[in-house]
Amino acid sequence: MLNLHGILDKWTDIATDVGRKWNKIGDVPWWYNERADLSHFAGAVWLTGGEAMEEFSDEKRKIGKTTGRLHGSYKGRVDLFFETPNGSDYYLECKSLWSGATRPNKNTVERVEEWLDWACKDVKKFHPHRGRRLGMVFVKPYIKRSPGADVKSLVSDWLWLFDDFDCDAMAWSFPLSCKCGKSSEYFCPGVVIFIKEFRK
Repeated sequence: MLNLHGILDKWTDIATDVGRKWNKIGDVPWWYNERADLSHFAGAVWLTGGEAMEEFSDEKRKIGKTTGRLHGSYKGRVDLFFETPNGSDYYLECKSLWSGATRPNKNTVERVEEWLDWACKDVKKFHPHRGRRLGMVFVKPYIKRSPGADVKSLVSDWLWLFDDFDCDAMAWSFPLSCKCGKSSEYFCPGVVIFIKEFRK
């Protein structure tokens, strides 16, 4: 069982505080790429007494295209290695995904599932003796800008779709009035983390 509650609570605080600050100048921290998303999570690890290292080279195992079996090895990139205050070690592979929330449906959930499975497939390439392995997706819902857009309600409907989503941990931040973001076409009200442990 994952015990990342303290880190995820701190990440929520960071995303909310920075989101409020940046929104004053018409920006949001979740507008950017996977590396930028991951920096706040790594910061949460440090601020809760853990240790983290991002973007470094390490040995990975190849996955056969037809068999799915692991064989050989090569030098690859690790998105994040972190250790919690209780001494648990994790290797983490991360993805970043935009998700339409103006008219969410079952395809919304399926797409997040696909990306989380992709992250887990990538983290499978690390040998299990090195630590527990996690797939993570930062999902950023976006909503079409319109005068009558009820952003809070749309965000609530989007989150409800994931009420029984198959993951080991989930956290989110939707600060302010939710009507924020750099885009002139869409509101970018916040960000959600989905985490799944690869156990095979």
